[in-house]
Amino acid sequence: MHNIKGTHKGNFAAGKIMGPIWDEFSPSTGRKEHHVFLFDVIQEFSPNNKNVRILETCLGSGIDAIPLAKAGYTLTANEFDPHYRETAKKRIAEEKVEVEIIGYNWLNFDQYQPQSLFDIALCIGNSICYIFGHDQQMTVIRNFKNLIRNGGLLLIDERNFQFMLDNHDEILAKKDSVISNHSGLNKHVLYGSEKYYPYPVEISNDMIVMGLWQQGKMEPISRFYFYPFKRGELLKMLEDVFGKENVDVYSDYRKGRITEAGFYQYVCRKKIIP
Repeated sequence: MHNIKGTHKGNFAAGKIMGPIWDEFSPSTGRKEHHVFLFDVIQEFSPNNKNVRILETCLGSGIDAIPLAKAGYTLTANEFDPHYRETAKKRIAEEKVEVEIIGYNWLNFDQYQPQSLFDIALCIGNSICYIFGHDQQMTVIRNFKNLIRNGGLLLIDERNFQFMLDNHDEILAKKDSVISNHSGLNKHVLYGSEKYYPYPVEISNDMIVMGLWQQGKMEPISRFYFYPFKRGELLKMLEDVFGKENVDVYSDYRKGRITEAGFYQYVCRKKIIP
């Protein structure tokens, strides 16, 4: 595997393709439930108080940072991939919102010295799966924790990759049929938009490779490389860093853990030290 400090270098090649088209791949109209959950978590944390400093650890095209900035929250947004970062800068300028943009590798977040710690850190959009290696993953989670104040939150999510691992033969056998017919979006496997959508082309315990298709094309225009967290693996890491009593689990935005969920969300509170 070819890594760039913890991540597969192929994901930077994918960024050249995905950066300019991210809003078409993941339109805000399809993320309403996600944004409702996101705002609910923040408002429960700080009711009627917009004086909340948020660190968006994976800016992407700004699809989450921009609505948060419009709502009056103070945003610092990190994006290591220059292709996504350039797209985000253009969108933020067009929307005329204030977002401070930084460009750290998560593994080097210990070098980032903000003026004050953040109230909330976000690592959403299944972004943590770009990091390979248990030690590197733990370093990233600890770095996130170190950037939020005591009593602050980390909101992080993951796709239910265990479903793909458990059903890999069936999923791969159906690839050509699903892609040729674009037979509906499926929360476990086929997702994205009507124009751009990924589907697995390789599934193993060590890595899942997702091909990115454009509607009407039979060959992928790019590929993503993900580490497939096993059932409960990421949760265990978060509990080891934050303490089991400080991690709340959600399945498709509903409290509790459901085996058949498409995504899991975790709200982690940094313990208040007297």
